[in-house]
Amino acid sequence: MQRVAEEKGALFILGDLFDFWFEYKTVIPKTAFGFLASLDATAAEGTPVYYIGGNHDFWLCDFLDKETHIQVLADGTELNAQGKKTYLAHGDGLGPGDTGYKILKKVFRNPLAIWLFRWVHPDLGIKLALSTSHVSREHTSDHVVDVERLFRDVAKPELLKGRDAMIVGHHHVRHHAKNAEGEFLILGDWFRQFTYARLQGGSYESLAWTDD
Repeated sequence: MQRVAEEKGALFILGDLFDFWFEYKTVIPKTAFGFLASLDATAAEGTPVYYIGGNHDFWLCDFLDKETHIQVLADGTELNAQGKKTYLAHGDGLGPGDTGYKILKKVFRNPLAIWLFRWVHPDLGIKLALSTSHVSREHTSDHVVDVERLFRDVAKPELLKGRDAMIVGHHHVRHHAKNAEGEFLILGDWFRQFTYARLQGGSYESLAWTDD
């Protein structure tokens, strides 16, 4: 956050910052408070901070927009910056296949499911969700990511709509490819690899924090 502020840039977070996020009417997970306070202070001091929900923290309602200076973006947002049109998405459930997950995704994001979960006491609901999230993360940690398929089925169709680049998170691998159709970047992650992407001078770089 300090680096972005010093460079007078903007920070885009493409989801799964938290293992779980759910907004009750009057309650948010307390484990998020310290970081959210720092992120809000960064945005309040003039550094734009944008947030796209992921598959672990998609239950975003209006707390960030109303109570902080963080701006929530839709999953699948086009960014126009430094002469580049970039499509930003979390990256889960895109492209053909993965039918079971796509069905589950629709169920969890259904307004009825959200309404029902609000009736579960936060101490129980958040504990249950965090345990499920940890199991899911461990289950997929050794999953082999087919980056060529992701480019063909996910990135290429978006790039052919006149975009210069597509950036996703979710897959926990660091990848940056430049093709005739445009650029495709997968961010990697920030809890093991400490990787990120930077747009500077109209060019994208895929970096690890320890590189610089």
